[in-house]
Amino acid sequence: MSTERSRSKRLRWLLFAGVVASFFWRGHLGCMLGYPECNPLYSVPAMPDWEVPSNRVEKAGYDAAMALQLPEGVLEPVPFDFRGARIKAIESNFSAFEIHQSVAEQYFDHLCATEAGAQIFDRATGVDGFRLLRTPYDLIDKPVDRDRYSYDAAFRIRGGGSSEIENWHGGWPEYLVQPVNGQYLFLEQPETDQINTVIRFARGLNSNPPSGYQNGLSSNRKVDGIWRHFELPLMVVPERSVSPKAQYGITWRGIRRERDREFAIAGGELIVIEIATSRVLAVNREFVLSGRDHQRSRIWWTNAKSCGPNRKRETLAYLPLLAERVLVPRPGVNAPFLDLPASSSRSH
Repeated sequence: MSTERSRSKRLRWLLFAGVVASFFWRGHLGCMLGYPECNPLYSVPAMPDWEVPSNRVEKAGYDAAMALQLPEGVLEPVPFDFRGARIKAIESNFSAFEIHQSVAEQYFDHLCATEAGAQIFDRATGVDGFRLLRTPYDLIDKPVDRDRYSYDAAFRIRGGGSSEIENWHGGWPEYLVQPVNGQYLFLEQPETDQINTVIRFARGLNSNPPSGYQNGLSSNRKVDGIWRHFELPLMVVPERSVSPKAQYGITWRGIRRERDREFAIAGGELIVIEIATSRVLAVNREFVLSGRDHQRSRIWWTNAKSCGPNRKRETLAYLPLLAERVLVPRPGVNAPFLDLPASSSRSH
C-alpha cells in the first residue's frame, strides 16, 4: 500500500512540475508547435513580389529609382530575432491574433529604431526648382491601398495630390510653388504618356484658375516672429509637355525587408539626386505598419502607422521638408509678397 501511495505522490509531483514548466516555458513550447522561427518542420511563407508599373513612363521612373546606388554610410539592415519576438508574444498574449500583432509591432519598432530617418550627404543652394522623377501616386480609395503586396510605394509619400494635370491643385505644386509658403519657382513631374517630357508647374499669375481658386488662396506665415495672414491669387501655372530643365530631382522607391509584408509592414525611401550624374544627395527611409490580421481586405496603407519619434535619425518624410533642407531654395523669392526686403525672407 505504501508503495502505491508513494508512486501516486511522485506522479502528482511530476504532474505539478509539468504544469509549472509549461507555464514558464509556454512561449518556447507554443513557438515549437506552430511557427517557423522555432520549428524547422514549418517553412516561412513566401512573400509575393509587389506589382511593377505597366505604364512605360512610370516603369522608366521605377527602374531608374531601383537602380540608384546609395553612398557609403547609409544605415544597413539589422537582423531581427523573430524567434525571441514570437516567444515574448506567446508569453504575453493568448489568441493567435494578439500574438501575430505583437510580433508585427516588435518588428516594426525594430526597423524604426535601427534604420528609419534622414541622412543628408550634400546640399545644393540657390535652387529655383526640381523634378519629381516618378509620377505621384494617389492611393486613396484605389484597390492597391487595400492590397498587402500592391506597389512598391505602399508606404505612401504624404502630400502627393493627383498625377493628372487637370487635378494638380491641392498637391505638391501648391505646396512647393504657390507663395507665400512655396519656396520654388517651378516644379516638374513626368508627363503621363511621353518619355523625356514633363509637366512644369511654374510660378506666375494663373488667369484661368480651377474651381474653388477664383478668389485666390489664404495662408499664414510667421514673419519676424509674428504670424501674418496673406490673401494671394493662384500663382501656379501648369505647362504641359515641355523639355526638362531641373538639375535636381526627388524620387522614391519601395524597399523589402525579411517577412515585412507578412506582418503588414511596408518600407520606402525618398531619395534626392543630381539628375545628370545620379549622385545621391540625401535619403530618407520610412516604414509604416498596417493591417489587423492576415486578410488583404484589412490592409489600409494610407492610414498606416508611421515610425513617429522612434527613429535613429531625424525624419524628413514629408517631401517639402526634405526638399527645402537639401535643395535649398533661392533666397528672397517670396519677398515681394511679404512686403519685406529680400534679406528678410525665410532663411535655411
